[in-house]
Amino acid sequence: MADMNCCSFTGRLVDDPKLEYSTGADGKTITRAGFRLAVGRRKQGETDFFNFTLWGRGAEFFTKYCGKGQRVGLSGCRAEVNEWTTREGEKRRDVRFIVGDWHFADGKRDAETAHGDAWEGEA
Repeated sequence: MADMNCCSFTGRLVDDPKLEYSTGADGKTITRAGFRLAVGRRKQGETDFFNFTLWGRGAEFFTKYCGKGQRVGLSGCRAEVNEWTTREGEKRRDVRFIVGDWHFADGKRDAETAHGDAWEGEA
């Protein structure tokens, strides 16, 4: 059996997602959204916080319609480990998940409350 790097999460956005644009080597625009998700553990009162990245047009849509406190589901996430050494010589490690797919996990009423009129007129 082949190794597998695939995770799913459901949780609440810690802050509004941050949208960033950059230019690739081919001159095309690259769109990226970065955000943190608070995910509760089975044990009452314990929460973990994870970093996520979403690429492309999905990143633009996500930042437009998702905000702090909103509950979202993420699937097909792939873990990436980044390692570096600080100027002081300390080794650091960061784990970030690259999102494959996502969906709104709040009910429509909760989503309308979180985003005001953003939902009106949207198909």
